[in-house]
Formats: sequence, C-alpha cells, structure tokens
Amino acid sequence: MQGMAPEGSVSRHIRELKGGSAEAEERLFRQYVSEVTHLAVANMRHMLGERAVALDPEIAAESAIRSILDRIKAGKEERLFDRNQLLGFLVARLRNKIVDQWRTETAKKRGEGLVTADSDVFSAAKSLKPTPEDVLRFQELFVHAMSALPNRT
Repeated sequence: MQGMAPEGSVSRHIRELKGGSAEAEERLFRQYVSEVTHLAVANMRHMLGERAVALDPEIAAESAIRSILDRIKAGKEERLFDRNQLLGFLVARLRNKIVDQWRTETAKKRGEGLVTADSDVFSAAKSLKPTPEDVLRFQELFVHAMSALPNRT
C-alpha cells in the first residue's frame, strides 16, 4: 500500500508475539537483552552505588524482559505497539526487578545485606563499572522510555 509508513521490525515482532509466535519472542529477547543488561548495571550503580555489587544485572534484565514478553503473549499489554513503548515498559520493569533483588539481598534471612563486596563470589561484579557516559545514556533512555508510556490520568 502506497502512502503507509513501513512497519518496524519491533512492531512486527510484538504483533507476532501477541499471536503466540515463539520465534518473535526469542527475537525480541535477543534484541534487547544486551542493552537492558547494560542499563541494569548503570541503574544499579546509580541507585545503590557500591552496594550494587551484591546484585546480578543479568538476572534483573532477563527477568524484566521475560516478564514483559510473557504479559504481551498473554494479551495483558494491548496498548503496547512499538519499540519506544516496549523500551518504556522494559525500563520500568527493570527498575522493579532491581528493587526486588535488593530487597531479597537485604532480607534478614539473607544476612540483612551484610554480604561484602570482598567476597570471591562478587569479584566478577566489581569489574562492571559503567562510565559516566553509560549513566548519562541510561538517564536519557529512561526519560525517553517514560515519556513513551501512556498517560494514566
């Protein structure tokens, strides 16, 4: 059809996922996992500083993505149609997953957050230090993503 804007790949994958396509789900996951993991690292550092080494950005990112994709597949996100909206949903869910992880780590049964950054378990996490540019990019993406969410007033 002439005169219509071409449908973007993310919009197409979202539509296909709503129809139950496992391939579309996997393509969306692969497309966003690296960026959302990177955002998780920057967000954890920004929110929690050095205490963030006790958290796992990959788990938070993958969980956020799977959660949103599951909601789309189940028909619970009918208002989600394009990449800007998807990014907004992912950033919002990522923040929730980070807070959930932090709460779990600080629970009494986990030692009230007394796990130290000196533990061998966390030595790999110490190397995940976002640059100031990473933090700025995350902040810009967050503002952009939040502006793409529908207004619920």
